[in-house]
Amino acid sequence: MKREVTIIAIVFIILVATAIASSMIFDWDNTNKKTIGGDKDSHGCLISAGYTYDSEIKACTRNWEIDENNEKIAAKIAVESIDTQDQDPPTIENINPVECPGCFVVSVDNKEEKELIYINDWEVVDENIITIAECTVEGGRIVDKSFDLECNENEKNLGCVENCMNSLICCAEDRE
Repeated sequence: MKREVTIIAIVFIILVATAIASSMIFDWDNTNKKTIGGDKDSHGCLISAGYTYDSEIKACTRNWEIDENNEKIAAKIAVESIDTQDQDPPTIENINPVECPGCFVVSVDNKEEKELIYINDWEVVDENIITIAECTVEGGRIVDKSFDLECNENEKNLGCVENCMNSLICCAEDRE
């Protein structure tokens, strides 16, 4: 019996010593734990995803993805159109040129939400986008603003037609 108590005491001491040693060696309370892939630079750009801060655009970009100067201009216009005060700079996720000159769709993550910013002739287009079919279903008509045409007094502008890269809008009777 005395021998069994001695063996149990020795095993207990070994277990306690192992626990103390492991707590000294390993960071069990995760005080030094870093998120894998979460490294950010001083501007808040996600380094592990390849983003760096572009001081000209004032955003996090993957500079090898911006193929030409026009895309850089479009990204800058997109960033200037959103409110970035009191937060990290936005991240330019994608810049897609569209058929007309000065027309782009820029995907921006401004930390609060991801949004698509439409640029038509180097200006941000704020209007809603509607298809020709949706305009027709709403009882609307297509109006070409390039001929200085607008919706009538009894109509409201439902938005630009298709991709906002043309001057077409949908005008429908204002039922409100």
